Amino acid sequence: MTTSAASSLCVVCRTAPTLTSGSYREVLCAECAMRREASPPPPQSPAPARERLAVVRECPCGATTTAGWCDACAADRRALAERAEREREARDAEATLERGRRAALVRVPHGWTDDREAYETAVSSPRLRAIAERWSLERGSLLVVGPTGTGKSASVARALRRLARAATSGDAPSLDVRWMSAATLALARRRHALGAGEAEEIATAIAAPVLVVDELGPEPLDSALHDVVDARYTAERITVTTSGMRLAELAAKYGDATVRRFTAPHGATIEVWR
Repeated sequence: MTTSAASSLCVVCRTAPTLTSGSYREVLCAECAMRREASPPPPQSPAPARERLAVVRECPCGATTTAGWCDACAADRRALAERAEREREARDAEATLERGRRAALVRVPHGWTDDREAYETAVSSPRLRAIAERWSLERGSLLVVGPTGTGKSASVARALRRLARAATSGDAPSLDVRWMSAATLALARRRHALGAGEAEEIATAIAAPVLVVDELGPEPLDSALHDVVDARYTAERITVTTSGMRLAELAAKYGDATVRRFTAPHGATIEVWR
């Protein structure tokens, strides 16, 4: 048999010629190819599972462990990490609070009232001094009326600056005070472009947790002031108002209902006329 003839025989039976086409071409004859396809593949034994060897280590405390740290040391490390996280959160909260205090003190004028001696030299009224030293947001809105120059605005400023410094959280209402003159509110819409939405001053005055309306009375009569007072009354937000007009004069200009809403629902009116 020649080499070429031998290479054309089936590699299994060595007698029949190999196929000329298909997946077994030039390897198996037709009969051997059929038997091979009909027989199931031999089962394969699963690969042996690799055993995981436990490595015994020594904990820094001297105890033996397989995890790098013994249970006691691992608990100590978790406690230290939790303590560090609490301290970081406390530092962040204190930094936020301090930024809020500084911002509040910038928005509230009359910084000179922080000096007690200077304040008491300028303000002699016991009622105004009581506002400066004892009034708090929990007492509700406040309307202070009295002659010009008696220290109404200074007393309100001293009170709000005191409350800002006493705040214990960054979201305290005493850190979100807005101070505006009544004239600013009355003229805000007149100075605002038509069709450009609400004037920024009006929107800010309505939304502020604490609003000071200073020097109510001399400003031109405008619906903006009524709108601000009504919105704040509905939302039960704190409003502090100072005026050099008597209550009867305020009622004649703005109406009894509006004047009542300056202190509603549970605020107070302080009169300091001599």
